[in-house]
Amino acid sequence: MYEAVVMLHALAGTVALASFWTAGLARKGSPLHRRAGRIYLQAMRLILLTALPIVGALLMRERLGFALFFAYLVVIVSESVWTSLRALQLKRDPARYFGTPYRAAAVVLLASGAGMLVYGLSAGNLIFAGFAFVGLGRGGAMLALSRRPPAPRWSLSEHLGAMIGNGVATHIAFLLIGLGRLLPETWAAPVQTFGWLAPLGVALVAGVHLTRKYVRPPALGA
Repeated sequence: MYEAVVMLHALAGTVALASFWTAGLARKGSPLHRRAGRIYLQAMRLILLTALPIVGALLMRERLGFALFFAYLVVIVSESVWTSLRALQLKRDPARYFGTPYRAAAVVLLASGAGMLVYGLSAGNLIFAGFAFVGLGRGGAMLALSRRPPAPRWSLSEHLGAMIGNGVATHIAFLLIGLGRLLPETWAAPVQTFGWLAPLGVALVAGVHLTRKYVRPPALGA
């Protein structure tokens, strides 16, 4: 049964990876972009659903660190999957979008990030501790956004930011879990380092580029 869950999790990850790039390379707002985006979000929901028994199995095998980190990833990815679609559904209702559910999600991210930071530092795991700042940073930013008037094109900014976050999670999972199993053990350390750092670096560059292209209004006279 567990092996079937893992296989389903991996299959959903493959679909997510393919549909993510299909949506990313398609013209924004086109029928292909929307169809691929819907497929991607459905695949991500299946990934999150199948991740829960995997967390349980890790706990039963007394692999507490990996179980906690996997559960933490479920929390931050759940938020980005939820936000990416909700930002489009409520783009004409910012008051509702930034309301109580949004602030509650921010608190959950802050709490989970703080917990992961404490665990990572106590266990001497700098990767866990460093990744805690994803939840802390996003949770803090969400609270700040909920307390001020919405910026122009806020909906697009939230959607793009969430999808970039989804993409980071998808590619980290592929590089560390999928690709890592296919390569020789001697490549484990460099692949692990690349798997953590490369998606984050690409996400930073993509975030700056997409914000300039789609979110920030063009300068006067441009």
